[in-house]
Amino acid sequence: MCCGVFGNDAAHNPDHIDPERAVRAIGQLFDILVWAAVNVARPPLERTKLPTFDRSIVYNAPKQRQQSQQEIAKLNQQLQQAADEIETTKLLLTEREETWRQERKAHLDQIAAFKGKPKNSPGPATSWKPNSRSFGPTLPPTPAA
Repeated sequence: MCCGVFGNDAAHNPDHIDPERAVRAIGQLFDILVWAAVNVARPPLERTKLPTFDRSIVYNAPKQRQQSQQEIAKLNQQLQQAADEIETTKLLLTEREETWRQERKAHLDQIAAFKGKPKNSPGPATSWKPNSRSFGPTLPPTPAA
């Protein structure tokens, strides 16, 4: 079998490898994979329905590499733009949350002022009981005079 020795030499020997020999080895590896697909796959595959090795794919790969690198660069740019948009959205949401907190605090301060309580008092002086028959707040009992 040519591929085993050649593959080992290619991996561990610093000598130049003839491109035609490399393409032949890739073709043989392709044939081994097709054999495995036909003989191991369940349900079994028909050999006639599988593609044959196309040497032009190997020869054209360096030409496609530049195009692939351009596509990767374009996708990286799109990814960075999406990440920047997410950061902007997070910042806007954070600013909106802070605005909402300030508005809520101002609203609670207005309610406290309307009820005549200091701004930092610990809760309402009256309580409302939803199950009671009265329709207003229940006032605390007044001390006996």
